[in-house]
Amino acid sequence: MTDATEQTEKRSLSELWQWPLLLISLGLLALGWWVALPDNRGEVVISALDNAQTLIRAHQYDKSLEVLAGIESAMQDGPSAKSAMARWHLLRGDAVYFGLRTRGWTQTLGSQAVVTAYNTAEQLGAVLERPRLERLAESLLQMGEFDRVRDLLPRLGDETDPSRFQFQRRLIELAIQQQRGNPDEVQEQLDRYLARPHLPRADRIWAVARTVELLINHDAYQAALDKLLRYRARLELDDVNDLGELFVLQGRAYFELGDLRNAEQSYLRASQLLDGSDPLMGSALVGLGRVRLVEDNVLAALEHFADATDSFATTKAHLPALIGKAECEARRGAFDQAVSDYAEAVDLVMSRGALASADRAMLLDSLHTQQQQRNIQEDYEILLRMLEQEKKLHGREIPPTLLQSIAAAHEHRARHLEQTQAGTDSRPLNIASHRKQVGEAYATAAEYYGRHAQAVAVGNPRVYRESLWRAADCYDKAGLHRDAITRFETFLEQLPDDPLTLRASYRLGQSCQADGQFDRAIEVYTQLNEQHPKSTEAYASLVPLARCHVAKGAEGFAAAERVLRAVVTDHPALTPTSLEYREALIELGQLYYSRGDQGDYEKAIACLDEAVTRYTDHPDRAALWFQLGDAYRKSVDQIRIQLTQPLSPAKKLDLRAARADRLDEAQRCFDRVIRLYRSASDAGALDALQQLYLRNSYFYRADCAYDLGRYEGDLGAIKLYQQAVAHYEKDPSVLVALIQIVNSYCEMGQYDKARAANEQAKWHLKRIPDQAFDDPNLPMSREHWKRWLDWRDQLDMRANAAGGS
Repeated sequence: MTDATEQTEKRSLSELWQWPLLLISLGLLALGWWVALPDNRGEVVISALDNAQTLIRAHQYDKSLEVLAGIESAMQDGPSAKSAMARWHLLRGDAVYFGLRTRGWTQTLGSQAVVTAYNTAEQLGAVLERPRLERLAESLLQMGEFDRVRDLLPRLGDETDPSRFQFQRRLIELAIQQQRGNPDEVQEQLDRYLARPHLPRADRIWAVARTVELLINHDAYQAALDKLLRYRARLELDDVNDLGELFVLQGRAYFELGDLRNAEQSYLRASQLLDGSDPLMGSALVGLGRVRLVEDNVLAALEHFADATDSFATTKAHLPALIGKAECEARRGAFDQAVSDYAEAVDLVMSRGALASADRAMLLDSLHTQQQQRNIQEDYEILLRMLEQEKKLHGREIPPTLLQSIAAAHEHRARHLEQTQAGTDSRPLNIASHRKQVGEAYATAAEYYGRHAQAVAVGNPRVYRESLWRAADCYDKAGLHRDAITRFETFLEQLPDDPLTLRASYRLGQSCQADGQFDRAIEVYTQLNEQHPKSTEAYASLVPLARCHVAKGAEGFAAAERVLRAVVTDHPALTPTSLEYREALIELGQLYYSRGDQGDYEKAIACLDEAVTRYTDHPDRAALWFQLGDAYRKSVDQIRIQLTQPLSPAKKLDLRAARADRLDEAQRCFDRVIRLYRSASDAGALDALQQLYLRNSYFYRADCAYDLGRYEGDLGAIKLYQQAVAHYEKDPSVLVALIQIVNSYCEMGQYDKARAANEQAKWHLKRIPDQAFDDPNLPMSREHWKRWLDWRDQLDMRANAAGGS
């Protein structure tokens, strides 16, 4: 569109605002009613077309399109239908064209709509005048239809027409800049341009520069350089001072060919010939910056790029300068600034819309390079920030490859966080915060994998399968088990013959189990074992199946025992060296330990003793030693009950010997637990359950010595209780140790020491709140209280007797 036309539109706009827009809105509301009246249809159509034209001049393009849509059906008949429809299409083409130009040509379909509207108008008898011909040509160029644009040129005037001449130049520049159209056809136009007789020198230089630029944009660097040097030889016969742009292009060609020395000299020569404010000076600075960056002179490169961004912010050098600056900042580790520069570059490209396709490609190439580097360095935080900039660059239509990249980056970050300790501070809140970060990273990865799977579901089944699986896996790891269940069920439903089907069934069972859906998990695991009994997944599901039965409470214990005994006694494929056998043996021992029926502790001891003996490298072996020791300790209580029954002297003697042996074994186990946990406890690396096992081991070890009547010495109850007091001075459980020390001295008849220890116990009892004793894990039984109270009564009686005498 010519400048005169634009000025006319601006004047029309200033005049239009004198009209109340309210009337236009009211007209739109009444339009449908008026169109329904046949007698008024012609007048209403003309009025509506006038309103649409007025709205276009007011830059109300969407409103104009609404008006046009409202009268389309009213123009199908009548004497003026053809001319009205022609005008309707002209106005529609205008409204769509200006709307697209306002938005930066972001829709190729919109360009097609402009072309269709103008062509239809011509078919209906309308004549496209110069402004609309130019709009048609520009829309065709946006579609890459350069040959059709070329065919339009004669309608813009003959070759001597200056306005056609200028418009042709603009189309050529757009075609080269956006790499639209066939390069051979663009070059043909340039050749015809250069062949014009008496072509002014400035125009000849422009055509040479565009020829070289076209070759460079299509990676024909040597051809570009050869042609440039040949033209330069002729042009320099007259002058050299106006050849600054050619030296900039020459620098680009040398740089792309890897000839840094000649590239540098070309850019320096260009900077000598160009005026300091010439926009091409920014391109020369960018070129020098690229040379320095390849030379690994990052600071010098950064200086050139910064100069270009500061001094040439409104030129085409601004974007490559921003990108170069971002690359320099990333190279020197200033990632916050690098991301900021990329964000500015993204905003700049987005503001140009589809006209910036070549710029967009350049920016994407740089971002991808940075993403690869951050991925190699496992710097996932920065990688995700780079990906976020690329995501902004694509707007709402995120390509599947980017969705996949974002998903993978979040998954890698989650794994990296899992492998990283929460820091030296291992307090529960810090650990919980760290786990939350891991879960959020996996959840975001799952979301993007799901979006990627959806995007490639049609046409790429292999990639769809992979992303669907990854989505399910990441949801499961994030703790979002219901989302994982949905994805695994979708996988099984849509890909029943996939090699991962059995694995998916197993993972479905795990997700159901983690979500507390134990009946559903049992169903999945059972079906897996019935239909594929010899599969790896069936073997792996046996222990989880048993755990689901246990999770249902006492009603499931028998079923769990059957499953586990089938593994450790007569399974045809699972041997003691297999992981499944190991876990089944441990689970069976823990089942007996937790159930605690008559004879269960002996069974638990057999299983757990085999486990700690056979599997010395088990990651949780300290817990196994604690459970073994506690099984020994609790089995003693059952022996004590047996000793109250009528038994033969020989049987009682055997039971007393067994009781002593088990107490010895229990004390040995608890001592092993303390040694295994002590270093980790000092480092603050134990979780709540491990801390409980360690604390109770100190007290239970001493209890075993007390029950054996072993009060003195290094392995005696008094010294062991004192060690417990030293480690848990501020814990309510310390009262247990103090009471037992009193009881030990009383058992030995050392009443003075017993009274002193008793006063200390009473002092501790006063400072401990009542609710502290509600803790079910407190290692203090009814027997402890009874013994203490009994001995306190005797101590009081002895004290009273001594006072009386």
